[in-house]
Amino acid sequence: MPPAAVPASGIARDDEMLFSESQSRFVVTVRPEKKAAFEAALAGSMLACVGAVTGGDLFRVRGLRGGVILEEKIGDLKEAWQKTLRF
Repeated sequence: MPPAAVPASGIARDDEMLFSESQSRFVVTVRPEKKAAFEAALAGSMLACVGAVTGGDLFRVRGLRGGVILEEKIGDLKEAWQKTLRF
């Protein structure tokens, strides 16, 4: 997905895009066959398709200029998250 799809008015840096705490943002996963109905239900609202779930084992993020700014194995990311919960 192109990074330009992210509603990012006034955002000039990748870290701002990734970690912005703007109000009223939601991330929703919608099955491809339900995409049109979902978008129709939210017609008139600001929304954008900013990614896709694939069968691969990588989490990849493209920055505002289109280059890959993050690419990690999902298993490694899960382990880093769960590691902090083991005490």
